[in-house]
Amino acid sequence: MISEFRETKLYYENMFNTNWKATKIHFVGQEVMPKQTKKWVNPFYQPTYGNNGSLSDVCSNNGGNLHVACWATNDLDAMTLGDDVVNFIKANNDGSKYRITNVEMSDHGWNESNRVYAVITFSIQMLVN
Repeated sequence: MISEFRETKLYYENMFNTNWKATKIHFVGQEVMPKQTKKWVNPFYQPTYGNNGSLSDVCSNNGGNLHVACWATNDLDAMTLGDDVVNFIKANNDGSKYRITNVEMSDHGWNESNRVYAVITFSIQMLVN
């Protein structure tokens, strides 16, 4: 089995660290954002692995989901930030070996601190022979 989960995670984290300028970034494992922070994004990668077989070839499909939680103080700002993230990924993923096969808002709501969130999920696929 060829697995590039670590490489995929690092690719997208580096993309945000290098190119995302709109808000602060919060990665899994970091301290919670201070209360005065109005907007931020929280990207996290969830790997998947599958096999596809046919008479002519057997290939593995590495990929997963890149979830980006967009946090704001109101609903419209969270959704606008979600749109910004979609445009950011589309612009910065062009030409990479990772193919985005689906984009959806997979969750939306608020927490006990009255912060609104919209989670944008990108389905990622990378074909490995």
